[in-house]
Amino acid sequence: MSKGSFTRRSALRAIALAGGSGIGAAVLAGCGETQVVTQEVVKVVTQQVPVEKVVTKIVKEQVAVEVEKPVEVERVVTQIVEKERIVEKEKIVEKIVTVEAMKPKPSEIKLKWWSFPLGFTPEEVYVPYLRTFQESHPNVDVDFQIFPWKDRSQRMLTAVAAGVAPDIAYFNLGNFASFANLGLLLSLDEYDALQPIPLAEDLTDSANQAVRWGGKIAYAPVLAHVVPPCYNVDLLEQHTPFTADSPPQTRDDFIQAAELMTVDENGNHYGESGFDADNVAVWGVVENLQTFHSKFALDPWFYSEGGEYFSADGSDLVFGDYRPQMEDALGFLHRMWNSVISPADRGAGGASKFPEGRGAIIPQFSPNGIRAFRQDFPDLNFLVGPVPMGSVRRMTHGTVAGYGVFTQSEFPDEAAEFSLWVTNSENGPDFAARVFFATPRKSGAEVLLEKNPEPQFELVMQNMEYPKEEKHPIGATMSGQILPFWQSVVLGEKSPAEAYDEMLAVSETLLKEYEESLPS
Repeated sequence: MSKGSFTRRSALRAIALAGGSGIGAAVLAGCGETQVVTQEVVKVVTQQVPVEKVVTKIVKEQVAVEVEKPVEVERVVTQIVEKERIVEKEKIVEKIVTVEAMKPKPSEIKLKWWSFPLGFTPEEVYVPYLRTFQESHPNVDVDFQIFPWKDRSQRMLTAVAAGVAPDIAYFNLGNFASFANLGLLLSLDEYDALQPIPLAEDLTDSANQAVRWGGKIAYAPVLAHVVPPCYNVDLLEQHTPFTADSPPQTRDDFIQAAELMTVDENGNHYGESGFDADNVAVWGVVENLQTFHSKFALDPWFYSEGGEYFSADGSDLVFGDYRPQMEDALGFLHRMWNSVISPADRGAGGASKFPEGRGAIIPQFSPNGIRAFRQDFPDLNFLVGPVPMGSVRRMTHGTVAGYGVFTQSEFPDEAAEFSLWVTNSENGPDFAARVFFATPRKSGAEVLLEKNPEPQFELVMQNMEYPKEEKHPIGATMSGQILPFWQSVVLGEKSPAEAYDEMLAVSETLLKEYEESLPS
């Protein structure tokens, strides 16, 4: 549906709801430029009838004119009585009515759909949707293209600048605001309101807030990513008071379990007399600060203490108000790094300790790792646990990803329809299940679990109110820029206070540079 036809359908729907032809004509008068010319026909009939009443009535009838649909007009009939004589005057009045000039429908509408690898081939993930959509939309051809993750935002910005942006593209919290803030993404609220189950009613609270910019839906989410901890159940139940049925619930529980599961070759636990840190058989936490981003290693602990980098709507930098929360998070990381994480894990490959039984907890675990564990380590007894409760709240890193429509699209209505169709309450959860991610739809949990009958996915879904990622245009860049400062705390090179000062300075500089770069 082209933009004009969508507007016309909206108008016709308003007419139906209003229930009146007069209102309908007024609405249609604003939709186009074709006019109907007036004409008048008078017919006089004389006949003898024995009546003594005066009657005036208005009769509606259809008059054919040169438009797609007949226009309803009024026939005014007045009967004048003169004893036994009646004169009937018939006057047909055609009012000037402006109707929409119908835009010719292209024989084929071509939409460009850009996406990025999600761990599976296009044939496994995308082709089924393309076939189904195009069967029901034979005049719409969706040209699907997949690109590398590297420089994806720059690729899209370059296409926008050249005037060849795709109609539909994959966005997440890490990059959509850069486009939405410049007015480059179409608001989907108008289209979403027509869906059987609108996003606005079906998304989790965190997802509903996440995909909006300026209060409007900037893209339609198809999957959600949350990183709760993952525990080796055999080690958890062997060395701690916690079990699979009663796993750690708080940050204090988490570090207690991690320290109890850090065991040397002689069976001594971390903190016990005789513990040999040079000969550790099992480390409590598998972490890799050399490759892990701030979003995974730092932000969950900062958020759980109530910390914020930006305001809730993503518009303002508020990091300067959260010194105590960041210093606390940095202190916690320093403690964990120097007690329960193997020094060898400062290089790549530390995560291999977990399936080997030499690492007890993955602190931030991606749900699509469930599939890998089931395939590669079928005997591994693991548990996706709850996001640890900090002193203020449960919160961890996560994102919401989906498809948005560029305002440059020649066919924005068709592009919006496709984006909302592929992410709707049936297709969205099915799509998420194919790539082993969670769904941001409340109604989608059942569909997801039917497609992936995996007990751990049900535990993942229980954490879907807790993911958070910064959506300010500088959020992703800022996350990378602050990394060396907080890592210096972990390595004992700086105090939390010193690192915080440097992190804040970098953030404020980035914000100033961004704001100065915006068009006036």
